[in-house]
Amino acid sequence: MDKAFTVSLCNPDKDTYVTLELPADPYTILDAWERLRPAPDTRVEWEIEDYGEFHILFPSLQSGENLPALNLLAEQLSGLDERQRTAFEGLVRLQDGRPMEPGALTALAEQARHCHVVPEAADDASLGRFCAANGFIPEVADVPGK
Repeated sequence: MDKAFTVSLCNPDKDTYVTLELPADPYTILDAWERLRPAPDTRVEWEIEDYGEFHILFPSLQSGENLPALNLLAEQLSGLDERQRTAFEGLVRLQDGRPMEPGALTALAEQARHCHVVPEAADDASLGRFCAANGFIPEVADVPGK
C-alpha cells in the first residue's frame, strides 16, 4: 500500500504524540494506541502533517478525531490511479474548500472511480462538443455537424 499522507496523533491527557503514515495496517494502529495509552473516555486527536500527493485536501481536511475513518480514506486514495486522482481533485474542488469529514471524502474517492475524465475539455464549450460527439446528449444526435 502506498502512503497517502502522514498524521500526528495526540493524547491530550498525557501530552503524548505519535506519527503514522496512512493507510496503516491494524497492527500499526494498535501499536500507536499502545504508545498513546488513552483512557476509555479520552478523545485521541489527529492532525495531518504531510498531505503527500493530496494537497487538494488542505484546508478541507486538517484535523479530527475519527482515525478509522481517516485510515479508510487513505486506503481509498492510495488505490486511485492517475485518472481517478484527477477526478477526485475535481470533485474536491467543487466543494469550494469547505471543511469535510473523512467519510464524505471517502464517498468522493469512490465516486472518482466512476467519473469520466476528458483532459481535452478545458472549458464548458469543449466539454459540450465532446459530449455531443460521443452520444452523451441524445437530443443532439440527429443534428448535422459543421
